[in-house]
Amino acid sequence: MKKLFIVLALIALVSVSTAQETTAQPAQQPALSLSLQDILQRVSQRTNVITAQLELSDSQVSLSRVQADPLAIKPDIVQAQQRSAKAQADYTQTLYETQSELVKAYTDALEAEAQRNLASQALGLSQQALRIAQIRFDRGGATQLDVKDAENDLAGSQKNFEFAEEGMRLANSNLSSLLGVTDYVLQPMSQDINLPLPTLDQVKAALEGHPTLLQVKQGAEMAQIGLDLLDPSYSSRQQIDNAKLQLGQAQEGVGEARRGLGIQAQNFLNQAQNAFNTRRVELDGLRNAQERLTLERQRLDSG
Repeated sequence: MKKLFIVLALIALVSVSTAQETTAQPAQQPALSLSLQDILQRVSQRTNVITAQLELSDSQVSLSRVQADPLAIKPDIVQAQQRSAKAQADYTQTLYETQSELVKAYTDALEAEAQRNLASQALGLSQQALRIAQIRFDRGGATQLDVKDAENDLAGSQKNFEFAEEGMRLANSNLSSLLGVTDYVLQPMSQDINLPLPTLDQVKAALEGHPTLLQVKQGAEMAQIGLDLLDPSYSSRQQIDNAKLQLGQAQEGVGEARRGLGIQAQNFLNQAQNAFNTRRVELDGLRNAQERLTLERQRLDSG
């Protein structure tokens, strides 16, 4: 019986020890795989987007309350409507800006990873070139200067690799801070992306809802209401002239804002078109390089 108790105690001790090891060393979770679509789905989790959403909701509640108030006057109603419209424009603008920020961080990280891989391959080639130079020197087929040149090339490749490593670390650190994720694997961007560019007229029409333009348009609207509320029977000529002056200045501001945004839109559209053209040329170059690589491999395999 005593031996039985000893065996049971040993079994219990082993079970506790195994459980402690399992607790102390949990199974490692696989790295999170992130595609461009996964990145864009995290936009709504960003603090600035949440803040803009809360402001929009609050402005809509305030508008409903004012509209339901039978004692509300026209300026109060218009101001509540303007606040709601401005909050909607700010929310949309925040979404676009956040999407742009995340996409840039994603593409920067991908590019930095590609640069690091390229630098790693260049480092390997430099190491191999140095070994070849040393072998040739030992056999009398190269000079000491050839070996020195290979050593200098290797040192340069090593430095480039270190720079590329640091660039990749910084790019990933930036993306991690934006996403709140540290352990991930980025999926490459599809080469089949072919989004149609909008026309300049479409862009200008969309600019009418831009927060900057909307704000000055709302200022002009309030200036018009202020002028309409002035009754010549009770308002001085000076008051009416001042109100007309303010309205004219506000309308002028609308025109200036519209022209300024139009110029920016044209510049951005030109940049986008140039980027599309550059991408098309680079894709053609990539296909040509892949074809040359295939041919060279076939020649190598055939001796």
